[in-house]
Amino acid sequence: GWEYCRSDNRSIQFLFGNVTFKRSLMHDQKGNSHYPLDEWLGLLPYQRYSPLVELKVAELASENTYREVADILKEWTAVSLSHTTVGNMVKHVGKTQAEADKALVEELEIADSLPEGKKVDYLFSEADGIFVRGLEKKQGLEVHHAILYEGWETNGKRVSLHHPVVIMTTKSIQTFWDEVQAVAANTYSLEKARVITNSDGGAGYTAERFQTA
Repeated sequence: GWEYCRSDNRSIQFLFGNVTFKRSLMHDQKGNSHYPLDEWLGLLPYQRYSPLVELKVAELASENTYREVADILKEWTAVSLSHTTVGNMVKHVGKTQAEADKALVEELEIADSLPEGKKVDYLFSEADGIFVRGLEKKQGLEVHHAILYEGWETNGKRVSLHHPVVIMTTKSIQTFWDEVQAVAANTYSLEKARVITNSDGGAGYTAERFQTA
């Protein structure tokens, strides 16, 4: 019941270079316009970079300034962008992750049963808060931070965690623990697992919080 309208070109920047492809504009039965290929690939309107490019840019930006990220990409990849674009990508990736975390919590709340997760013998969980001060007096925020992992191995003085999963947010402490619970429920099957938790026991990070999650 859809009607073909025309074919248009679109260019997307991948890590390996720029790709230009042709796709069809179609009208559905209600007259709304669609690019079915764009929708199937998950490409948003006016999106110029692939999701992997945006993700890698955000990861680089966690350890470098936006200008340094732009310089690194220009030097080592086919990706060329401004420091302003780097900042916009970081915000977009963060917003997308926050929406995914929220959806995970909502799905768990309405589910009839727990998802089928990975069966593990041991699960280790640690959580704490990190206070980040702002540039002005009495300005700052707390970053709630948890990490789940299945064990570790040592190589000399280096310690490597097995399958670490990290949850971080600046939302409320209750939202944080809801996300920890949703991630744990969707990742693991803990009926027969031994769970070892660790924190400094501060407000919001008590043993009861771990046990509930």
